[in-house]
Amino acid sequence: MNPPVGVDTAPDVDSTTDVGQRVTADPAAMAAMAAGLPGSWLILFGFAAALIGAELIAPFVFITLTGYLPDAVYVTTAVATTLVGLPLLYFFVRLGVRARAEAARANQTERYLLRLTRYDRAISAINQLIARRTDLDTLWRDTCKLLVDEMRMGVACIGLWRPEAGELHVQAVSGDVPPGMAPGARLVGGWAVDLARRALDEPGAAKPSGSASAPPDAAFTLCRGREGVAVLMVRLPPSYLDDPRFLDLFEGIRHDIAYAMENAERDLSLELNRRAVQSSADAIVVLDRRWRIVSSNPAFDRISGSLPGALLGQRAYLLLPASRRRTTLRSMTRALQAHGRWRGETWLSVNDGEVRPLAGSVASVTGDASAEAYYVAVFQDVGEQRELERQVRHLAYHDALTGLANRHRVDEYLRGLFARGTRIGLLFIDIDHFKRINDAQGHSIGDRLLQAVARRLQGLAHHGELVARIGGDEFAVITYDTERGAVGSLGERLVEVLGSRPYAADGAEIRVTASVAATLFPDDGDCIEVLRQNVDRALRHAKTGGRNRCVVFEGWMRERAEQQLSIERDLRAALVAQDQLEMHYQPVLACDDGRLLGAEALIRWRHPTLGLLVADQFMPTAEAVGMMREVDNWVLDAVLRQIHEWERLGLETGWIAINLSAAHCSDQTYPARVASAIERSGLRNRARLSFEILENVLLDDSPAQHQVLAALRRHGHRLILDDWGRGYARLHYLSQVGVDAVKIDKSFVQQLPGDARSLAAVKTVLQLGRELGIDVIAEGVENAAQRDCLRELGCPGLQGYFVATVMHAGDLAEWLADAYPRSRDGVV
Repeated sequence: MNPPVGVDTAPDVDSTTDVGQRVTADPAAMAAMAAGLPGSWLILFGFAAALIGAELIAPFVFITLTGYLPDAVYVTTAVATTLVGLPLLYFFVRLGVRARAEAARANQTERYLLRLTRYDRAISAINQLIARRTDLDTLWRDTCKLLVDEMRMGVACIGLWRPEAGELHVQAVSGDVPPGMAPGARLVGGWAVDLARRALDEPGAAKPSGSASAPPDAAFTLCRGREGVAVLMVRLPPSYLDDPRFLDLFEGIRHDIAYAMENAERDLSLELNRRAVQSSADAIVVLDRRWRIVSSNPAFDRISGSLPGALLGQRAYLLLPASRRRTTLRSMTRALQAHGRWRGETWLSVNDGEVRPLAGSVASVTGDASAEAYYVAVFQDVGEQRELERQVRHLAYHDALTGLANRHRVDEYLRGLFARGTRIGLLFIDIDHFKRINDAQGHSIGDRLLQAVARRLQGLAHHGELVARIGGDEFAVITYDTERGAVGSLGERLVEVLGSRPYAADGAEIRVTASVAATLFPDDGDCIEVLRQNVDRALRHAKTGGRNRCVVFEGWMRERAEQQLSIERDLRAALVAQDQLEMHYQPVLACDDGRLLGAEALIRWRHPTLGLLVADQFMPTAEAVGMMREVDNWVLDAVLRQIHEWERLGLETGWIAINLSAAHCSDQTYPARVASAIERSGLRNRARLSFEILENVLLDDSPAQHQVLAALRRHGHRLILDDWGRGYARLHYLSQVGVDAVKIDKSFVQQLPGDARSLAAVKTVLQLGRELGIDVIAEGVENAAQRDCLRELGCPGLQGYFVATVMHAGDLAEWLADAYPRSRDGVV
């Protein structure tokens, strides 16, 4: 093989391979080179031989031919020298030139072989790095060093080019390193960046470029990885430009490095996959076609309760519960054959006999035509998830405090019963005055009370009946009793059981009562909303009727509710128009001499279609829908205007009492609003305005309530406690609240004088009033016997239809003018 033309003829220093062997040229080439070395001397020898040969041969020829040597022989010698020496000279010169050419070719062959040896040595070293599965950083670093040390490159650099950022990240560099090109540097311009761009523009190897003033360079794309395109950039020795095989040899190096990088990327990916499988929380198992376990990860060993590798070779379906094994395996096999994948839930029998629920998939994995196919199963232990879901479902359908079903469960249960057409009874239970217990005893006591109530209700429920807590102090029972009488009896039994025995809490006994309402499906309604409305109406009747009782829904309650809705609408219109509401008054007289003490103001509503309505016909509706503040404000303004008018007319009416609702009794801004209303009315004597408080309003007994009542007294207003004796209020209210008078409840007065208990109760109240300095008024006096009995007992004041009827303001003025033409004293 002829060496390339123009190869560098500078002497090369023999180098040593990495195994210690010296690199030498071929012996035949070396002999040819040695034989051709004296070629120049051969040419000189040819000149000498030509001259000597001519000098010797010419005389010899003349003597032989003529037998003598003439004088002209010297002339003839010169001619002979020319004729004989020139061929000799030509022969030896040609021989010398040929010898020199052979020597040059031998020298070129030697250098070419040395360069090939360096190429081979570099490629061999790179292949050794590749064979050792060297990491990329080491491969890049050693490759650059080999290119500089073995192939005499001026600079060798490998970098990652990121086109989107226009940056070259230097990974390794060796040789005469330009400034700023240390490993880890990020370059956006310069020699290396220009080469990298050129390599990307010319896929594969970029042709070397150089000039007389600058060394030639070359760049090669290696491979495209996750972080960018790997580019090899080198600065070549000048002699490499004349070597036509340089690019081919370097292309082999490029392919080797690219192969190594692809292997490294693949190894890294495989290692990451292996680590991901090993560290996965999901159980991953590889099975062969006969369902034998080929490999598994630690998560599978943990879930199955086996040691690592203990289940290898076993058939995986044997881990399924025997009762589910055949159906599960059949389902998996059919899905894999049809779609190559199965997804679903199954169960796994573990070593301790426990059966755990698993959710996941099994996929068929196939290689080339000759490779055996496998199954890869990925499962999650969903035991904790299923338990959590069970707890969530339980919380979604059960009350956290009592463990009973909640409102959502009741609605769902009722929908199921309605869909099946099952006849049922629905009962609502409301704990009477639970808020008062909660506020007085604390929420912890209240919670324990609710838990105790729940236990009693569960004890009464029959099998299959649902007991639920549907609100703060509200419970529900769904029974399969379908007779109205039977449902009513169950409600009465609930009232009795809940209120018959006290509840123990922190060493104290708490007694409560309950109001119960009931309705029937489908007799009273065919949907949840209608039934709930019905039972709410019945419960409202149970509460307004005295609580601690059971009321079964009747049709008239719906009519009453619709009427109340109409009343609410009309009452709002009446408050806006202010031409339908009016105030009536009932006088209170002194028992001993019949003088006027004061009067109670009573609201009336002259309804356009229903006629004149008393307070009991519309005020409960106003309270239920939150209109009490508006009604009370209207009453306050109307009464103050009327008192001012009577003052202007010179009529002495004594005090005029208006009812103080529970809403205003706890509103600390109410005393200021009263003062402002008095100022607007022009009333001079504010003491003429008094307030009546129902006994049950004081059950709240809150500091805010005490502050409101105390403020009203400081402003000069009298406080009268109405309906005293029903049992709601306790005696300490009389002193702590600071009332000025009490009204004996008419239920006691109307039993006089014949009922001994009522007589004793009236005597007790009168004695208590005298002891506390509180005035007492007997209300509901309807006959002379009652009046006379109360007069004998020393009752200070009387009120009732026998004493004076309820009358309009104008009628009261006429009544005053007739009965008390000169009366000026009207204060108790």
